[in-house]
Amino acid sequence: MFNLPLAAQTDEEETDPPETTGSAADLKISPRVGVGYNSSAAGHDGFGRFEGFVPLFQNPGKDLFFLEGRLLLDNGAHLGGNILLGYRAFNPELNRSFGGYVGYDNRDTGDSTFNQIGVGLESLGEIWDFRLNGYLPVGDTRQLVASNTFDSGFQQAGTPFFQGNSLFLPAERIFQTTNIQEAAMGGLDLEVGAKLAEFGDDGEVRGYGGVYYYDASGSPSTVGGKLRVEVRPTDYLNLGLGVQHDDLFGTNILFTVGGTFPGTRPQGANREQDEPESVWTRMGESVSRTASIVVDQQVDFESFTQQSDLLATNPDTDQPWTFVHVTEGGASDGTFESPFGILQEGVGVAQSDGNHIVYVRSGAASGNTGSITVPAQVQLLSAGVLQEVNTQELGLVALPFSNSGQLTNFSGTITMEDQSVLSGFNVTSTDGPGIAARDLSFVTIRDSNVVSSNEAALSLENTTGTVNLTNTNLTGNGVPVLVGTNINGLTSTGGSLTSNNSATNGITLDGINGAVEISNTPITITNPQTNGISATNVTGSLTLANGKISNSQADAIFLENSTVAIAISGFEITDAGNSGISGMNLADVTLENNQIMRSQIRGIDLQQVEGTLQITNNTITDTTGTPDGSFGQGIELSDVAGTISITDNQITDNFASGIGIVVGDPTGMVPAATTSTADITISGNQIQNNGVNDPNSTAGLGIGIVLGEDAIINSLDISNNTIANNLTDGVFIGLENDAIVNSLDISNNTITNNLTDGIFIAQGALTFILSNLTDGGTSQLNNATISNNTIENNLEQGVDITSFGGTTNVVIEDNLSISQNGQQGIEIFASGTGQITAAINNNIISQNTQQGINLEALLLGEIDADVQLNTLTDNLIGLTGEAGLGRLCVNLNGNNSNTDYLLFNDVGILEIVDLANVDANNTGTVNVVTTPLILPTDVAACP
Repeated sequence: MFNLPLAAQTDEEETDPPETTGSAADLKISPRVGVGYNSSAAGHDGFGRFEGFVPLFQNPGKDLFFLEGRLLLDNGAHLGGNILLGYRAFNPELNRSFGGYVGYDNRDTGDSTFNQIGVGLESLGEIWDFRLNGYLPVGDTRQLVASNTFDSGFQQAGTPFFQGNSLFLPAERIFQTTNIQEAAMGGLDLEVGAKLAEFGDDGEVRGYGGVYYYDASGSPSTVGGKLRVEVRPTDYLNLGLGVQHDDLFGTNILFTVGGTFPGTRPQGANREQDEPESVWTRMGESVSRTASIVVDQQVDFESFTQQSDLLATNPDTDQPWTFVHVTEGGASDGTFESPFGILQEGVGVAQSDGNHIVYVRSGAASGNTGSITVPAQVQLLSAGVLQEVNTQELGLVALPFSNSGQLTNFSGTITMEDQSVLSGFNVTSTDGPGIAARDLSFVTIRDSNVVSSNEAALSLENTTGTVNLTNTNLTGNGVPVLVGTNINGLTSTGGSLTSNNSATNGITLDGINGAVEISNTPITITNPQTNGISATNVTGSLTLANGKISNSQADAIFLENSTVAIAISGFEITDAGNSGISGMNLADVTLENNQIMRSQIRGIDLQQVEGTLQITNNTITDTTGTPDGSFGQGIELSDVAGTISITDNQITDNFASGIGIVVGDPTGMVPAATTSTADITISGNQIQNNGVNDPNSTAGLGIGIVLGEDAIINSLDISNNTIANNLTDGVFIGLENDAIVNSLDISNNTITNNLTDGIFIAQGALTFILSNLTDGGTSQLNNATISNNTIENNLEQGVDITSFGGTTNVVIEDNLSISQNGQQGIEIFASGTGQITAAINNNIISQNTQQGINLEALLLGEIDADVQLNTLTDNLIGLTGEAGLGRLCVNLNGNNSNTDYLLFNDVGILEIVDLANVDANNTGTVNVVTTPLILPTDVAACP
């Protein structure tokens, strides 16, 4: 059908065949080989190709039989290929070829191997090309490549039900098989193209558009479209770029590149300039078709559902759960169909195998009085609350009839044995504890109410594991709510703990060797005759939070003999007969966010504390003191060591001092076994009105810190506090005997309106008195800084540094205001064996009733004072310095005072740096007064 006759052209009006350097009859198509790469496209991966074209028989200028083959290697290194037998006939009158082919394709996807027969028709012209290709997979065209079966396991498919003493679980199980198959797709593609441009001797650009159709068993058929551009820069190189889209494979960008040797054109086939080229030169081009078999990956699912009634088993024992049923009105054997009538019968038959559950189906079962014991590993459950059991088959399963809302009432004591569970009961006891747990490991009590009026609502003794309380309300009327003796662990979540009018403590914990935490359960204790909470002998840890304790006859919270962490937070404590929180012999204590009001002895009273002590964000007010006028401190710490942090508290309106801290023995009368070493931070507190609201109060320090024999404070930081309107000093620091402070920082405080000194630091005062005025001790105050404070309107001195013994090294600088104090702004006083080195620089000191700065070295005391760059305004005298049987050395330079300076020697040693110019070096008149026989000494610097 393609062998068309060639007719001679004699009529000049007819179109002559295109002229070439040789006629088509003289041009032979040569064999060639080539390589190339095709990008991924619809249904196949990208592949490299190795190809050959062999003319089998040809009549130059007429027709051509040829064989074309390709070896394909895809991106996954899988082989494929095809071979074509084709025929092309040339019609010189039309300058067009017509041809067709039949071929065989093979492809290995890595999982499957497919075969295909291909056929096609084509017509190539100088401008326009037409192609039609068909693809017919043969053999096994759909192959299974993977299969996976998923078993959902049994899922609950209905309401569980009881039968006899067993629980059955309606369930279903779904099996779903996923099959992944590959299918070779047959189809057709039709393409029409045209030459778009020419360049060079034989370069050209052709554009093509077409449609295609694919179909395979198990896949939806799809119709798509394709556009592409083919560029041949030379006869040896071809490039292609295109795009295709269909609903099955989506959109794909197409890219091809290839090279061939020799080229596709016959040798000598060069056209004359401006003359059309004979299409015979294209007879050696490769057939344009989809070279790789199009394969679709198919995923299908098959499912099967199995339904069963499963016997509920215990995953911990692999044995069936056994339910002993108790129902009001029952009178039989404990099966579901014939339940027992009272609890005693149910717990009497339960076995301690970990599988028995005594299940009370009605709320107010009759006859539930007296005392019962829940056997070890037995659960006593009431249907009044939601009850779930863990099953091997379905996990947690809600029991039928549970969550009715009516708890089971029981009158008497319930004794728990090891690993037993109690849930959903109203327990009332008048002749013993509500619930007792002794000599056991683990116990769980949940969703219950327990009220006792004879012994504790919950009594624990000798427990070695953890007692878990969940959503349980414990109430002691006239008795403690909780008593624990020698217990390991206790946790409580939800519910409440309440004790009213207990004859002893509200809660008693003696001997904690594990972790006891009651932080998510509100605690309410009212009117206990001794302590609200007593916790002693703690070697584990104790965490208490969120409670109210009122009117305790002794301490609201009493702690003793703890060697590990105790944390108390979120308590509201009112009207304690002794202290709000009291402790002795403790380590690592945290007191946070508590409100302590109207305690009689102290708000917080801790003795013999080591490790870390944190007192943070508490409010301590209105401590009342005792009728004899003693006690009444907000916070009192004595014989403490370790790291102490008192931050962000409100300490106001207490009978005596706001904060008192004692390290070591100030009297030196009790020999210390070891040195007491501490680091103390007092920061961000409001300390006001302490000691001033009661005429019986004789003590009211804002902050008082006393160090005794063998006491060392490595770091003492008092900063960012407001200290105001206290009965005596705002800040008092006393060092006795051989006490040492290695670093002191008093900064950024507001210290106002205190009724003695703003800041008073005394060394050896008590020691000097106890030694009959002969020995002030050997204490050391090193690296002390008082800076950036506002110290105003205190009744006596703003800052008072006094030493009767030991050595002091202090810097007082950059204070914003030391003003309007009732006596001196700054007082430096040394007597006895006291030695003070003081730098007083760059302070604003104004309107003090007496001196702005007063320096006194008496009775063998020594002072070296560097006083520079201070602003002294409207003080009675700007500065006075006296050497009275002591030694005073002063460097007075750069100060500005609108009142005079007075330096005088009273039978002592007065040394003045640059004496000749001291008046000129300061603003204001410097008066130097001496006795006739003892003149001041001009020195270059103070030692």
